[in-house]
Amino acid sequence: MKFILWISLFICNIMIPVTAIVGGYWFLKKASRENHTFGYRSSYALKSEETWRFAQGCFGIVWEMIGIGTLLPTIALSIFAYFMTAKQACILTLVLVTIQLVLLWSSGGFVERSLKSHFDEEGKLRKKEGERVSGRKRAN
Repeated sequence: MKFILWISLFICNIMIPVTAIVGGYWFLKKASRENHTFGYRSSYALKSEETWRFAQGCFGIVWEMIGIGTLLPTIALSIFAYFMTAKQACILTLVLVTIQLVLLWSSGGFVERSLKSHFDEEGKLRKKEGERVSGRKRAN
């Protein structure tokens, strides 16, 4: 019985990191604006095609980093959980899943800040100070 519980908890523990890795790849490669179900959708991300692509790419990278960054520690702690009591293993699973979900949830704030630092209110790419525009140095 303990082995069945451990396998169940192991699957629960790695489900979020694996989903983040697969979802991150999807956001990077397959996210379509015409798809009304999936994608990073905020008022800022929907301002233009350029903001949409930037948001999907940024969100995908963040999710992949979270997925990869949490997968190995999750596997290690899940293996360690096999030697715990059932109650301790369940508590560990709750803690791991909570941390994973908080990290994924907070990724939206990072993407929004990144969008606002790279694009203006109309969804146009901000020019950096001193960047050349049409062959001339940009006026201050």
